[in-house]
Amino acid sequence: MRKNLLVVLAMGLLMFCIGIAEVANATPLGDLFAGGTYQFDNLKLTDWQLVNNVNVNVDNIDIGAGYHSNEFGVLTENHELFVGRGYYGVPKTKTLSFDFLVTGMGVDITQVKGDLGYRRISGYYSDSPWMTGSIAIGTSKGSNDLGQLTDVYSFSQDKHTAWINLPDGLNQIWMRTTITLNSSHYGYAEAGYVGEYGYGYGPAFRNEFITQTAVPVPEPATVLLLGIGLVCLAGTRIRRKIEIATKKAGAFRP
Repeated sequence: MRKNLLVVLAMGLLMFCIGIAEVANATPLGDLFAGGTYQFDNLKLTDWQLVNNVNVNVDNIDIGAGYHSNEFGVLTENHELFVGRGYYGVPKTKTLSFDFLVTGMGVDITQVKGDLGYRRISGYYSDSPWMTGSIAIGTSKGSNDLGQLTDVYSFSQDKHTAWINLPDGLNQIWMRTTITLNSSHYGYAEAGYVGEYGYGYGPAFRNEFITQTAVPVPEPATVLLLGIGLVCLAGTRIRRKIEIATKKAGAFRP
């Protein structure tokens, strides 16, 4: 009994430490919308812009590092991404959608993945609440020409996204993250959150990246200088051949 109690206490302390670490590494979403930058590993996230906001207080939303070094996610405080049971048959809804630019610092972005984080959900099969998390990936703001990932969780369905492979030599992508929660008359839903006492339960929506060292691309000026050098080298060799041919012709002249 005492051993089990110690195990439970140890696990609780570990979760508490994880929660504190996540809170310490987080940046308020409102600060990012005001022109802030979030950076982790060798990726820089800038140009944040709110696209859609329904019943969500962005002051309770943070962007923070995940449990792995190559992922980050949306962290919520005080159960912000929670929808309770609807009343009189009217469901409750919450939606949050925002854009941001991801830039690799000396690296190319090769793969992207997304998942809903720790969540709880309750309801009946015939009246199930649900939630989705999605990211659209594009070469320009708001586009999804590079792919789209959607993670759905309802009372009777659970899907996880696959990896999206990006073109070679890509070090900058636009992303649009959207989280939507819908309750029902009998059910409720909640995405991952960080509790008011700092206990961490994972990001509400995780974005994970795989990168590789960027292959240097010659600048136009460098290419021009190289071209001029090759032309000069070729001209020198041609002139040398003409001089040799001329000397040989003079040697055989009567």
